[in-house]
Amino acid sequence: MASESFGQSRANSETQSGSAGGRSRETTGNVSTANTVSLCTFWLGERCFALDTRLVGEVVTVEDKITVPLAPPAVRGIFNLRGEPVPLVSLAEVLGIQAGDRRSAKETTAIVLRSGDLVVGLITDRMEAVIPEGRGKLTPPAGTEEDSAILGFLEPDDGKLATVISVLDPDVVLARLTDLRYSRRAEN
Repeated sequence: MASESFGQSRANSETQSGSAGGRSRETTGNVSTANTVSLCTFWLGERCFALDTRLVGEVVTVEDKITVPLAPPAVRGIFNLRGEPVPLVSLAEVLGIQAGDRRSAKETTAIVLRSGDLVVGLITDRMEAVIPEGRGKLTPPAGTEEDSAILGFLEPDDGKLATVISVLDPDVVLARLTDLRYSRRAEN
């Protein structure tokens, strides 16, 4: 049943994520706008990021994974999610984000992203919180190449997080994961 209701949300996600991204991209300069979606926040190294909750199926702890021969370097392996093999991917590597050193741990925390037939576990260092729609102010990035995957920077207004959150553009994340899905490791 959970997957049926998620399937309905997923259809709405595909329709709404593009429009949410479009509205925020239309702002110019350093104009701040209200946050228009709920966000799942997490850490990669020393930076806090957020992803639209409509793409997040769940957060899991991955204890065991199997490496995949000839997979691109960003693919760390596959893991078993209730009988379904799911790729485990370094989001920092896919997005070209310098996340710094990852903490070494026996277990890995992953966000299970679901969109259409794409299901993937995105490696995070730790989860933070879910920020409801309407909380915080979103400022667009400066437009540099480094910020191509960043939709904007969210300044939380509830005082629980003392840091600015880099909000990922769902369209860019999905496009890069789709590209990774069909790429192969370069032969040397």
